[in-house]
Order: sequence, then C-alpha cells, then structure tokens
Amino acid sequence: MENKLVLNLDKLNFKEKDFIDFFKNQSPEKQIGKIKDIASTFGVGISFIYTLLKKINVESFKEFIYLVNQQPVLLKDGINSIINSNEQDKIGFLFKIFFESCFTNSKLLKEQEEKIKKLIVDMSKYPIINGVGFGHSYIALEDFYAFYKNVNNKFKIFNNLNFSINDGIRKLFIIYSLRSKNTRLSNVIKKIKKDSQAKIVLFTSNNDTYVANAVDDVIMVNNIMREQDAELKNNLFSPLIVWGFVNSIFKTFIFNYEKEKLMKVSAFKMENESWERNSYF
Repeated sequence: MENKLVLNLDKLNFKEKDFIDFFKNQSPEKQIGKIKDIASTFGVGISFIYTLLKKINVESFKEFIYLVNQQPVLLKDGINSIINSNEQDKIGFLFKIFFESCFTNSKLLKEQEEKIKKLIVDMSKYPIINGVGFGHSYIALEDFYAFYKNVNNKFKIFNNLNFSINDGIRKLFIIYSLRSKNTRLSNVIKKIKKDSQAKIVLFTSNNDTYVANAVDDVIMVNNIMREQDAELKNNLFSPLIVWGFVNSIFKTFIFNYEKEKLMKVSAFKMENESWERNSYF
C-alpha cells in the first residue's frame, strides 16, 4: 500500500498534523472506536476528520488507521530542517538549542536512572521531605510540589531558611539549582548540615562548588543557559526549559512507583482527567 500520509504531509496545516500525532499516541482500542468519540476527545467535529482524509487522499478511516500505525515517525520530517536553522531564523534556531538541551538531558538522566530511582525509594521512607530553590528553581519546585503533594502531603518547599532542623525527625532535602553558586543556597546547606539526620540531594549542572561538595548526592542536568552565554547573544532562554523536562521525567518515575497510592487520590485523578478532556479545545 502506498504511503500516502508522508507523501501528502505538506498539504496539512498545524492542527491536522497535531491530530495525526494525537491519534498515533492513542491505544489500539481507542483508535478503532467510534469516529465521533475520537473527534470529540480531540475537540473537533467529524467533518474535520473526513476533510483530513480527503486532503491526504485516504479513502477510509480503516486505511487511515493502517497508514498511521505503519509509520514509526510521521511528523518529524520538518524537525531536521528546523534543527539545521541558522541564527537568522529565530524560532527555528531557538528550537534547535532547546532540542539539543533536551537530548543531552535525556542522556544524562538515563545514565543516572538508578540514582533517581533510589531517591524515589528514599522519598517513600522519609517522614519529612523539603524542597529548596531560588528564582526559577523555586518556580520549578512549585510545579513539582503541585504533583508530589498528592503522594506526601507533608512535602514543603522553601526559598528561605524557615525550615526546621534538629527536632528528632529524619528529613530529606531536595535542592534545585542549576549553578549551585548562591550565597543564600550556601547558607541553606550550612543550616541543614547541622542536622545529622538530614540527607541532601542536589539537582544541578555544576558539581564543582561548595554546595555540590557538601551534599549527600548530586543528580546532574544540562544547563541550557550556558548556550545563551556562549553563542546566543541576540536570543534569550528560560531556565524553566531545563526544569520542565527534568520534572516531567522525575514525576513520571514517581507516578509509576507510587501509582497505586496516586490512583486513590481523587484530586489527582480529577486533574489529570481534566487535562485529557480539555487539552484539545
């Protein structure tokens, strides 16, 4: 059978391409379900799907299902051209650096997968877990907190020294800091180190600092902001690009470890069901 989807890819607009990616990621059971249910989940009418089939010269929805699932990569052809963008193409060039940073982080975190899993096991054992960060790192911890509070409602985050120590309760501190070169952070470490029962795990891109050398364990991440200093003098990045990727992996690992507990938390289930229902409207 001729691979019509790839041949007609240039004819599709963004939303149509988005639908194909969306459809490819559905389970086989959902793919063979009623077209109106698929359309409703994506947030379009049935006519959108039939117009798409006509546009790519596919005669039936059954044929569409077959063609979609024959392709390991449907919509990535355009990525190569974006990755090869020069600095004059601002959007393409920024995506190129973003893509390279995520790729580097995926390799880094894969190499440290056992260390991350060990941290998650420790998190299930410590009665008190505190997150500490400043600036963008604190914003990243807020994102992580919104998820992890469903696992441990005693989890707290700080951007100051207002946490307690030496109260006889074992504590695990998770610190986010890309540079780990911060006077406030150094003061945090000095305070925590006064508690012999406290353990500190640092997520950072810099393991050659007082902070990195003072903690119990370090998980290395790639700092996209280094690229800005090195070559992107006319472009700006957000450190949250790094933390968003790291949090996605961290939360996914925790979800799979704590799945039984999380699936009993109604607020967590409702939020995620809401994302699924409303993402395409």
